[in-house]
Formats: sequence, structure tokens, C-alpha cells
Amino acid sequence: ESGSAGVGAVGKLAGQKWKAMSDAAKKPYETKAADLSKEYTQKMVDFVTAGGVKGKRRAEKAETKQSKGSGSKKAKKEARAASGQPKKPPTGYWLYLSENREAFE
Repeated sequence: ESGSAGVGAVGKLAGQKWKAMSDAAKKPYETKAADLSKEYTQKMVDFVTAGGVKGKRRAEKAETKQSKGSGSKKAKKEARAASGQPKKPPTGYWLYLSENREAFE
């Protein structure tokens, strides 16, 4: 609808449509998000049980600020992925946006 819009315009339009949607129309996205959240919680429990450290990202960020530029972002991202810590699941709105993004561009 908004042509070749930028990220901000797409997000604004999608947000307006999401707010205008009925609860029944939002339900499939929110149900899927709740299922993904439960799955994430279980994966996080398994990660911590296996010796992983929850909330490590904040400490890494503070350490990076202090050392200023020790290592590339790519290396840190790869190290985080190698740690096995699960990523947080998307919300219902993000699931809706990812499925309907082309309609907003």
C-alpha cells in the first residue's frame, strides 16, 4: 500500500493495522507466539541445566564497552551462536508482520 516504503513507514502501517484487528484475527498469531514462548522457556531451562549462563549478553556488552573494539561484531555473534543459548521467540505482532510484510511495502 505504501509502495517501496522504508522500515519506519512499514512498521507504522503494520502497527496501525495490528491495533485495528479484532481479537479473533490476532488469536492465531498470539497462540503461535505463546507456543514458541513455551518452547523457548524449556530450551532455556535445558541450556542453564547444561551449564549455560542466563543473562550473559548484558555482561558481554558491558565488557565490550570497557575494552572498546576488542574483537569484531561478527566474531562475537558467532561465539554467542556457538554457546547454544536459544534466541527469544517472536511476539504475535512480529509473526503477523513477517507473514504480511509484502502487503505493507
